[in-house]
Amino acid sequence: EWEDYEYYNSWTWYNSNMFGSPNGRAMGAGWVEEFKQRLTDSNDFDWNTLALQNTTLDTNPTYFPVDQKLYFDFSHDSIITSIFTALGMEQFKTNFTVDGSLRETNFQLSKVVPFASQTYFEIIECDGEVSANRTEPETSSNSTTGTPNKYVHMILNDHTIDLSKNFPEYCSPRVDGWCEFDSFVKYLDTLWEVADFEEACFSGTY
Repeated sequence: EWEDYEYYNSWTWYNSNMFGSPNGRAMGAGWVEEFKQRLTDSNDFDWNTLALQNTTLDTNPTYFPVDQKLYFDFSHDSIITSIFTALGMEQFKTNFTVDGSLRETNFQLSKVVPFASQTYFEIIECDGEVSANRTEPETSSNSTTGTPNKYVHMILNDHTIDLSKNFPEYCSPRVDGWCEFDSFVKYLDTLWEVADFEEACFSGTY
């Protein structure tokens, strides 16, 4: 049956490239570090993380600019899911069962990385703080006023990803799924240690 095929492939992928793999996070950690540099318009790489990247390119502003309005990355679906794992996206964590009894899983391969899968991270700059619940009538207490603020909006295959459900310790709940930019960057700063690249890739346990 189609459901069995979907379940098997999702399970196999999950254990090869994602949270089910002991080096799932490490495989996507290099891109996450580059992403952080782009978000912060900096080229101040930790030399420990450069083991994951092409240092000739990433330390050269000609080949790795950090002052652009748009960045485009193209990669294999296995790398994309490893990036989601390196980001620690809680919504995809799943306990697959041997007998396949868990039919409703948090990760379905065909939905997350179908052919021509697209993921966007939008940086939204506002004149002030934006209300966490803009579905309510606007009042003076929840209107966009005050000090300029920035937010991160993630879209996967035309669907908004609620960042507060994935990174609840850093992103406050919002109806729009956004996360405050500064909080999101602080979260990215924690991910290299969590990925534990040296242990995952050189310990000989995988």
